[in-house]
Amino acid sequence: MPKARSSIKHAELKAPEGIVRCLTAIRHLFLVAMLLSIAVPVIAHPMGNFSVNHYSGITLTRAQIELLYIIDMAEIPTFQELQAAGLKADPRDPHISTYLTAKADEFWRGISLKLDGRPLELECAERQVIFPPGAGGLPTMKFGFTCRAPLTRLTFSRHRLEYHDDNFPG
Repeated sequence: MPKARSSIKHAELKAPEGIVRCLTAIRHLFLVAMLLSIAVPVIAHPMGNFSVNHYSGITLTRAQIELLYIIDMAEIPTFQELQAAGLKADPRDPHISTYLTAKADEFWRGISLKLDGRPLELECAERQVIFPPGAGGLPTMKFGFTCRAPLTRLTFSRHRLEYHDDNFPG
């Protein structure tokens, strides 16, 4: 039997261009989400379990200069520091206040802050420590210090601010 020929031509089905772009974007977002879900454990300490990370935020006004100083210790340096200080990873430990005062003094010896060549006398207004959980259930330690120095005779002219942090070199 001869095959019947169809007079109906098959039309190519094409999705509208906007839908194609939308589907491509959804695929890309899905891929990024998958990659991020795999990378989450690495975000805690991108430099590894031995890292000590620094952050210094300096705010300058006509009346004062403020330094926010944060030290973030990964699991291994936290363990070593807690052992050396005889502390528990608990901000309510009765020895934490004395420890934070001593650490603030130690850190300030490693910091130099000068305005127009003159050293600024920073006074520590706030001291905090937290112990976020790290890899394998080990604690990490984050110090936060806010220090201020009053500024006198500061005029609307050009000034030079010099800052050096020599704590935990390398």
